[in-house]
Amino acid sequence: MADSEKFKITVNNKLVFLKEKEQTGFSIKKSAIEQGVDIKIDFVLSVVEKDGTTADDIKDDEPIEIYDDQIFVAVDPEDNAWFN
Repeated sequence: MADSEKFKITVNNKLVFLKEKEQTGFSIKKSAIEQGVDIKIDFVLSVVEKDGTTADDIKDDEPIEIYDDQIFVAVDPEDNAWFN
């Protein structure tokens, strides 16, 4: 991890490195896409809680403080299979 990339998270089971603790839903998805995660910017982003459940969706303009090893999922809004 480069000095400029201080935080390590997972999006859809792939490592993503972020420079800042303060993020938004959009910035997390954008960084994930730039680092090769196979999602699109319009996907719905959620945090995976420690018990394996997902929290409320993170809106694109919603501020969020991330921490190392935090887990996110991003799914196509048309794909309801994830939620069944």
